[in-house]
Amino acid sequence: MPQLDKFTYFTQFFWLRLLFTFYIAICNDGDGVLGISRTLMN
Repeated sequence: MPQLDKFTYFTQFFWLRLLFTFYIAICNDGDGVLGISRTLMN
């Protein structure tokens, strides 16, 4: 299966982590993790 290919696993993991980190950085407006704390306080 291509998901379990040892040769491309590292590159897939690298891009997944990179994009997820940017996603969190963009979506997090400094008000908790993705604004969840603001939602829970209301």
